[in-house]
Amino acid sequence: MDTIEPRLSSASPGVVIIAFGAPAPANSLAFQQDGTIALAVSGRIAGSGRALLLRLAADGRLADHPATVVGDITSTASNVAVAPDNRIVLIGSGYAPRAAANEQSRADFMVARFLPDGRPDRGFAREGWTLTDVGELKDHDEPYAVAVQPDGKIVVTGSSNVRYWLIMRAYSFATVRYDRDGSLDKSFGDRGRAITRMGVSREDRANTILIQPDGKIVAGGSADSNRADRNAAADFALARYLPDGRLDASFGDSGRAGPTGLGVLSNILSTTALDTSGRIVVGGKTTVSNGPPAQSEQRSCPAARAVCRQRQPRSIVRKIRLCHARSRATGLGS
Repeated sequence: MDTIEPRLSSASPGVVIIAFGAPAPANSLAFQQDGTIALAVSGRIAGSGRALLLRLAADGRLADHPATVVGDITSTASNVAVAPDNRIVLIGSGYAPRAAANEQSRADFMVARFLPDGRPDRGFAREGWTLTDVGELKDHDEPYAVAVQPDGKIVVTGSSNVRYWLIMRAYSFATVRYDRDGSLDKSFGDRGRAITRMGVSREDRANTILIQPDGKIVAGGSADSNRADRNAAADFALARYLPDGRLDASFGDSGRAGPTGLGVLSNILSTTALDTSGRIVVGGKTTVSNGPPAQSEQRSCPAARAVCRQRQPRSIVRKIRLCHARSRATGLGS
């Protein structure tokens, strides 16, 4: 892995600006045990997209080994987590080199691990990072969330384009678990992979992951429903797995909860957590409308947020709070 030298400045007290000489959004952050901030950054080097780890000290200064580029391939960074031993895990999409000039590059799950001081962990996979073709179809697999179990195993979830009938393919929830050495955990799912089709169309996407105290794994995201009043819009969806990767039959409908529509348009689940009673709380956004779907583009309220709680294993939504909705020059009230 390469290192680069970011430039740090402060526009005002409490604000830190880090320049890399090219667009470099920070897509996620996590705190190390000493308060150091680890950020997953998608940068560019020599015109090529590259995932990198950026570390800031608790006082906002650059930490030791502040920025490290992942691998030697085109990549993006999507999320980061800190393991119980203070090592840093960064995930993103990695694009394997094309075998032929006319072969399209495809995204695979990319996972990298760093020592607590930000240097690559050479004991993880090959030189500190690995690529996984989750669906094994040489098509796009994109990870969006990562969690580290108490035993150091790494759980990554996202979406994978997989075959579900004859030649038909669909993006499905894809969860992968890695052993501490970076190899696929063969005791989990199908050779380290658990792929679950959630909706009726082909656009399932898992955005969040959490590990329950009992070791069960909850993946949350969006999937299309088949409700008659919908245009195959995305809805909230959850899948819960046993520690060995099988769907938990005691949860929802054979391990799946949803898709659950909160409005007549698109609903995107973006965060999950456990409350103090161990219940699953999910949050995201929904678009609401007081007219039929055909009028929704002109009449919808585009900035509504929703929070729902999973109280019982077979109850999808027991409480919904629509927190805020605002119309944009449509004549609708706030």
